[in-house]
Amino acid sequence: MRVLIILLLATMVFQPLAARAQSPEALALLKALTSDLTGAKWRANYASSLRTFCAHMAAKVPHNTPTEDAWVQKETLDGVIGPGASQARMDRLDNSEENARFILQSTFSSCVKSTGEILQAVPGSKQEAAHWAELVWQLGSAEHVRRSAARLGLYTVSPFSDPDGLSDFQTVQQIILKYGLIPLLKE
Repeated sequence: MRVLIILLLATMVFQPLAARAQSPEALALLKALTSDLTGAKWRANYASSLRTFCAHMAAKVPHNTPTEDAWVQKETLDGVIGPGASQARMDRLDNSEENARFILQSTFSSCVKSTGEILQAVPGSKQEAAHWAELVWQLGSAEHVRRSAARLGLYTVSPFSDPDGLSDFQTVQQIILKYGLIPLLKE
């Protein structure tokens, strides 16, 4: 019965996603979802596919200069709690390409680091569970990632123009929780 459900999911949900996602990294990530979604072997395969995807995305995102990164960090702190904090200041930061680059580089670089730690952890250990939990937190808001990618021209809302599958980024996070982290917490 479980195999039948997985096959139905693969054909009803992931097949249309695969038709949109054309980059090899996005396709590999989706392919990992068509296998049995249980056990240490699946978690390692998914972590490896996700690591490759995140490295691909990190390479696509332009880097800020150190001065631009410092500006983003300063504006983030000062715009929220510092003297002169204002909604206009936060809006300017939120709408800047510097912030979009910072968010995407942080997200995808952290993903590469965390998936590497998952692959190094003893399967089924508390450390593996902790790394999956950290990964979910680091991936942040799927909408925030998509907005940042759109600001840099790396994502469009069109379902026919999303070669990296960012429209399905929230699904990646849900899969990590349901099949990566939660089973480890139940062991």
